[in-house]
Amino acid sequence: ICCGNFLPIFDKEFLIWNITNQVDWIDASLNKWIERHPSTCFVFNGGPNDHLAKFYGSNTDYYLKGNYIQDELFSFKGLKIYAMPWLPPHAYELEPNAFKTKDNSLYIAAVDSIPDETDVLVTWHHCYINKNCRDVSDQGDIYLKKRVQSLKNLKIHAFGQPVEDNVILHSSRHLVVSSNRSRVGIYTTVQI
Repeated sequence: ICCGNFLPIFDKEFLIWNITNQVDWIDASLNKWIERHPSTCFVFNGGPNDHLAKFYGSNTDYYLKGNYIQDELFSFKGLKIYAMPWLPPHAYELEPNAFKTKDNSLYIAAVDSIPDETDVLVTWHHCYINKNCRDVSDQGDIYLKKRVQSLKNLKIHAFGQPVEDNVILHSSRHLVVSSNRSRVGIYTTVQI
């Protein structure tokens, strides 16, 4: 599972240039990496850099030799995996940010859309609060936290947002995994 930011940024101001170059980069680099692992099921979620994924949504699969999931449920070996790339408007100063919502109501609608039957939740943003955190962008989102707590079948919450080393994330009910801690080649992934 790649929790987001699987595509490089080519230009911070001319976003269409990112989309064009990201298509070429998928073909030249990412798909070649995927092909080296033929028996692996790859699942991708969007992150702040992934302008192509926001532009094409679920049709990103046309370019990608993996499974791009955006606001939908994907079943694999009995696990129901749901990916939600959206970020609240207050998250990150990182610009341009492909999945940052313009107003809170859009973000709340995306969080509310996470199905109750989700076993594995894949997001970019996390929802684990740490009062000792020095950077407010490392703080999790309380609305997402409430939704995660309500998911009775949830076994794993995998997210891509980098967090400080001293931030300890935990849950008593499900496994919490930050993909920025587990690198496979140049990609940050979670293997289950």
